[in-house]
Amino acid sequence: MSAQENVELARQSYDVFARGDIPALLDMYTEDADWIFPPIEGVRHSGNRQGRNGVAEFFRIHAEDEEVLAFTQDTFIAQGNQVAVEGRYEARSRATGRGYGTDFAHLLTISNGKIREIRLYLDTAAVADAHRRGGSARA
Repeated sequence: MSAQENVELARQSYDVFARGDIPALLDMYTEDADWIFPPIEGVRHSGNRQGRNGVAEFFRIHAEDEEVLAFTQDTFIAQGNQVAVEGRYEARSRATGRGYGTDFAHLLTISNGKIREIRLYLDTAAVADAHRRGGSARA
């Protein structure tokens, strides 16, 4: 696939997530996909996952634990089979009721028209603060 086709696939994946169509989103990942998310103490949906079932597990736990308030993608940069995405994510912990906001970068690796790997970079301290019982959240 061309770099532009890879960007289009990445854009479509965010649009599908925004619609809440997780089964369609999972179809956009390879069977052996890697989901690379920094481990955050006290945050169940953090940590790496392998395979489409692991990605599905992330989305299930994430939906249980967080309410998405805003999720915007501002920049898509492609080179070869990789697409870097920059944006802003805001959510609220369902357990504590506290919200947080973070700029993010995602690095997607595309293989044969599907997402083979995604690496997520974000403010892990802000996520931890929002999920920590008795803590104070940052915006």
